Amino acid sequence: MVKPPVATPEGTKVDSPEVIDSADSAEQPRSPYRDVPPVYVGHLRLLTWGNTSNSGMYFKAKLLDVDADEKHPFKGLRAARGSKTEGQRMQVVINHVSESDENAGETVYKGEVILVWWAEDCAAGMQVNLRLDEGPDGANFRHPFEDMETGVKNGEILSLVAWAMDDEDQPEVANAGRKKRTFEELSPTAQSHILCRDERFFYWLTRNERRFVPDSVIPTLEDLKSNDKQSYCEHIVKIFCGIKSRADFSGKDEHAENARMLWNEIAGDYTAESWGRRK
Repeated sequence: MVKPPVATPEGTKVDSPEVIDSADSAEQPRSPYRDVPPVYVGHLRLLTWGNTSNSGMYFKAKLLDVDADEKHPFKGLRAARGSKTEGQRMQVVINHVSESDENAGETVYKGEVILVWWAEDCAAGMQVNLRLDEGPDGANFRHPFEDMETGVKNGEILSLVAWAMDDEDQPEVANAGRKKRTFEELSPTAQSHILCRDERFFYWLTRNERRFVPDSVIPTLEDLKSNDKQSYCEHIVKIFCGIKSRADFSGKDEHAENARMLWNEIAGDYTAESWGRRK
C-alpha cells in the first residue's frame, strides 16, 4: 500500500534553498534538499532582531508549530552561544504568511544561518536565535526584518523551513537518533504544508471541491486551478477551515479548535479515499 507523503522539503510550503522547478527535469538537477527532512517546518513569531558588531545580523523567534510535550526541534544541534562560527550551519527559507500583508507568500530571507542558541520553558515556549549571512548570498547587507513588528504578543508571524548542513555544504539529517514522526503525528500546520504541495492532493481536491467550498466560490478558483496548484489547495483549505492563515491552526481558542477539527476532516477524507485508511 502506498503511504501518505512524509515531511520532506518538497512537501513544505516554500521552495528549498536551491531554485528548483516543481517537476524535476534532465536540464535541472534534483536538489538534495528534496530528500532530507527539515529540522523545522512551520510558523514563528518574531520576538526581536538586531545587527551589532559583536553579534552580527540576527533574529530571535518563538516557534509556533510545536506541541508542549515535544522535544525542541533544534535540541541536539550545536549552538554558537558567544561564538560567531561554531554553531550549526543551516539553510532556511522564511516567508510572509499574513493574509493582510500585501507581500503574503513572498520570501523574506533565503540562505545560510548559524544557530546561536535555542531555549524552552513553560512560560516562554520554544525559542530560537539565528544569525543571518550578511553577504550577497544572504541578507545582502540589509536586515530582512527591518520595519516588522516584534514582541511576544504582536510580533510578525512568518513561515520557516530549516535544514541542517554538513561541512560539505550538503543537507544532513539532524537528530538522527530521534524517532521519525509519522504524518499523523505532525501538527495540522505541518500536514497542510505537505499536502498543499502534493499534486495528488491537488487532483483529489479538483474532483471534490464542491464538498469543501460553496458553489458560488468555484468559478473564482479556475485561474488558480490552471496556474497555481499550491495556492488553489491552500485557498480551499482556508475557506473550508475558516482561517486566514495556517498559523491559525496553532491557536488555543474555540475558533482554532474548530479549524483543526475541520482540517482533520478534509485530511482524513483524502487519506481514506486515496490510501484506504483514515488519518
